[in-house]
Amino acid sequence: MHALDRFEQDYQRKQQEEDGSSVVQRGDNLHTLKQEVKSQRKHVKSLKKKSLWSKNLEEVMEKLVDIVHFLHLEIHNAFGRSDNEESQEPTKRRNRLGPAGLALHYANIISQIDTLVSSVFTLLFIPVGWRENSIG
Repeated sequence: MHALDRFEQDYQRKQQEEDGSSVVQRGDNLHTLKQEVKSQRKHVKSLKKKSLWSKNLEEVMEKLVDIVHFLHLEIHNAFGRSDNEESQEPTKRRNRLGPAGLALHYANIISQIDTLVSSVFTLLFIPVGWRENSIG
């Protein structure tokens, strides 16, 4: 986005310049800058579509559910059975998190992401003047 702003400023400055170079060369420079601005706008637009920040809370939560489900499957594949299943070997002390600890970690992750998403929505949709007045 910063690159887009920079290109737009350069384009406006070049448009306002009328002295120094020939008409043909100035036209080429303006055309090149115009193409770069157009390309950057397209790129920013595609990034905004892909970004989670432009999605509503329900869409973000759906993605989070998918991620948590995937993580659960990967943990199960990597570490094997859970503590709820029968043990084939004698009981010995293991350094495993267990289902309750794992559930707590998942809950903390979801809570942190929910807080982050909510704060971003607040930053995006509440006018700056109102935010500054409520903070200070």
